[in-house]
Amino acid sequence: MNENASVSWVDIVNIPTGYTGVLTWTYTTTMDTYGFVLDFDTRNSTSGDMALGRIKLERGNKSTDWTPAPEDAEAAIANAQETATNALTSANGKNTIYYQTSEPTGGTYKAGDTWFDTNDGNKIY
Repeated sequence: MNENASVSWVDIVNIPTGYTGVLTWTYTTTMDTYGFVLDFDTRNSTSGDMALGRIKLERGNKSTDWTPAPEDAEAAIANAQETATNALTSANGKNTIYYQTSEPTGGTYKAGDTWFDTNDGNKIY
């Protein structure tokens, strides 16, 4: 911490017992602000649970809805691309498409293969 920095409380927000929902808190800082601290004072409480989720700290004076982190979306896209590539790799090589004048022979023609009869207007078999 900067030896010349001073600590000051910007604001105290009292959350009522049993509160659930969205809490928006806005404050103004100066250019020399060194950090941000959330402090939970439980001195007047004898028991209870507290849960925080989807915390979002924003710069500016307009709050926006919660959104996933960009790196989470990028990971999901990369995973989808990998899945599609694996499916394509798996599909390629399973079926063969023949363009020729006669039915394929020699035991290479199997269920799922497609033969286009080029002597009969590319009729599909």
